[in-house]
Amino acid sequence: GMYMGTLMLLTGERGNGKSTFASQLLARALRAGETVYAYSGELPAWQFKRWLDRQLSSGNGLEQENINGRTDYKLTQGMQEQLNRFYKDRAYLYCADDISGDEPESTSVIRSVEKAVQQVWCTVVLIDNLMSAMDDPGPDLNWAQTAFVKRLTAIAKLYNVCVLLLVHPRKSNVEGRQLTSDDVMGSGNITNLATTVLAYGMPSSMFYGEGGRPDRTVSVLKNRNYGDRLTGQDAIQT
Repeated sequence: GMYMGTLMLLTGERGNGKSTFASQLLARALRAGETVYAYSGELPAWQFKRWLDRQLSSGNGLEQENINGRTDYKLTQGMQEQLNRFYKDRAYLYCADDISGDEPESTSVIRSVEKAVQQVWCTVVLIDNLMSAMDDPGPDLNWAQTAFVKRLTAIAKLYNVCVLLLVHPRKSNVEGRQLTSDDVMGSGNITNLATTVLAYGMPSSMFYGEGGRPDRTVSVLKNRNYGDRLTGQDAIQT
C-alpha cells in the first residue's frame, strides 16, 4: 500500500508506537530492495540506526545487557555486521551535524531529502515528525506547515518516490476514541495534500487481546487510490 509518487500521513497518540510502526515500514521497504532515507527529530542518527537494526533483526541475534539495573537487549556483533552488509548503500539518515546552524530546520530537511533522492536514489522517505522538522514562525505556523508538506508532495511526484510523514494529533480529548482526519495537527491542507492518511494506536479498550494485552490497530482514514476507509472494527489488527 505504499505507492510511489505519493505522500502518506501517519498519525497517532503520543507514546502509542507510531514511530516504531513507521520504522517497521522502513524495514519492510529495505527487505523489498528499496533505498531509504529517514529524518528523526527525536533521536540522534546513531540511536535511530540502533532502533531500526533491532526491527530488522526480528528478535534474532540479540544478547542481554544490563543498563542501570534494568535488563535490555542489544545485537550481537555478528548480527550487526550482517545487517550493515544487508543495507550498505541503501539506508541513509539525516545528520544535524552536517547542517549549518544558521539554516532553518525545515529548509535543511527538504534540502537533505532532495539530495538523498537525487544523488543516492532513495525511493522511500520517512520524516518523523512534522513538528520537529518545523521552525516556529509564530502565527504563521499553519502556513509554514502547508508549504513544507507541499514541498514533500512535489518531491514525491517529481521523483516518483514514497514519502511517509508522521504527524501528531491535535491536543484534544482523543484518548480512547477513534481518530479521524480532522484530528491531524495543523492546517487541513496537510491531509488534503496526502494520498493516504493512516492512524496507528489503541482506539479503545475493546481491542484488548488475550491476556489483557492491548492490540494495536492501523486505521485508514483517507485512501485516494481506492476510496476504501477502514476504521473502528474494520481497522487492520496488528
